[in-house]
Amino acid sequence: MPYSLHEDNLGRDPRWAVLARHGDPDSPDLLELSESRRRTHLARLEARRRMLIASYYLMTLETSAHKDDGYLTLEAALVCCGGEVWQLEALATAVCGRPPFLHRQGDRCSAKNCVDSSPPWRNNYEYRICSFLKRNPSKVEQDRNKAQKDDARDPQLRALLLKRDGRFCRYCRSGPLSEKAGKAAERRKVLQRDHVDPDLPAGPDAENYVTTCASCNEHKARRTPFEADMTLLDPPTEAQIQEWTEAGLTLFDPPWITSAITNRITDESRPDHRHISDHDGDQHGDPVGDSSTPDDRPARPETLDNQQDHVPDHRPEGFGSGRVGDRPDGHLGALGQPVRGLDSPDIYHRRSRSPAPPDTPSG
Repeated sequence: MPYSLHEDNLGRDPRWAVLARHGDPDSPDLLELSESRRRTHLARLEARRRMLIASYYLMTLETSAHKDDGYLTLEAALVCCGGEVWQLEALATAVCGRPPFLHRQGDRCSAKNCVDSSPPWRNNYEYRICSFLKRNPSKVEQDRNKAQKDDARDPQLRALLLKRDGRFCRYCRSGPLSEKAGKAAERRKVLQRDHVDPDLPAGPDAENYVTTCASCNEHKARRTPFEADMTLLDPPTEAQIQEWTEAGLTLFDPPWITSAITNRITDESRPDHRHISDHDGDQHGDPVGDSSTPDDRPARPETLDNQQDHVPDHRPEGFGSGRVGDRPDGHLGALGQPVRGLDSPDIYHRRSRSPAPPDTPSG
């Protein structure tokens, strides 16, 4: 079903009232008209304003339905305008110091995700809706979203992940995880699945699709592991899967949580960093009622190079869509990932970066 997204106050844009007078042969001075004629003329202008808004909405639905990334042919645009050329001319006119709602080939527009920041104009199209891709998905994004939804419903793909990952998180090793945990408060218990690069489907061998706990998946969001300051661990061996499954549920703190807690330790913190629940207890011994110590906590047997409490200084190349090598210079947040700048792309429709060029595949 076609749809399009717009700003909530689009209908109140002052440009509509100005454009309603475009091409109107009868444009009298409203202050000089009698009261009755003034009301009649204002009602006529309001009708023209509403027709323009309706035609614009029809255009956005038309290009969305055919995945044309905001482009329209002359014929399609005229159909949306009910064959009235004055509407088409009005929508392609810039007023109020702002760009037009509709661009012709050769126009310049510096608005976000519009003509100046896009690939060359597509052939055989006469018009393009201004900043359509700012709030609406491109064809590449729609195809990606559909492919990723198909991945989530594919039983063979889930079986492949179960055999390869064994219900253990590929980011922190917590597990065995359960899909039945649902909305459990402890998110490390919940089994979810994640597309490593959010701009790509799973792939034929599910190389871009991994098992993850809800905690890691929610932290990563629509980012690559590189962008989220995370490390994708290697798949466990069959022997490890069997051993870890027999050991029962074991939860691990992801590296970014451990780093965040360490960064927040103050001078007032206890030297041993343990919480004493009973102030009358021995401050140098075990807390009253708690017989476990850090040495008693279960540890996942880990033979991989990537340990669960260690993030290597050198990030492996190949993460993400062409994002390789060292992390670019910039401000870092409390958890180590770059702070999103004011010029960062919008995130409508699960968008984590600028939309890919319409005629080229993402990746």
